[in-house]
Amino acid sequence: MIEFQSGAEAAMALRVLEYTALLYGELLRRGAAKPGALPPVLPLVLYNGDAARPGGRVGVRYANSALGGAAVAGAVPAVAAPL
Repeated sequence: MIEFQSGAEAAMALRVLEYTALLYGELLRRGAAKPGALPPVLPLVLYNGDAARPGGRVGVRYANSALGGAAVAGAVPAVAAPL
């Protein structure tokens, strides 16, 4: 799965998680995969903007931005989006 991003997106990790969930839902709906046997997904986010991000390269982890923070970190998928 490839996403082209022209600007910094604070919620990119959430968007990647949403796209993956939608893909899995579609595969299940079509019968192309069975629960427990879903294929791995390698999401790639490619930045093609003009400006460098202030502070250099950083990453956003979905668990860090999830409601509940550290209290729910063990229950939140480990999705990271380098920006």
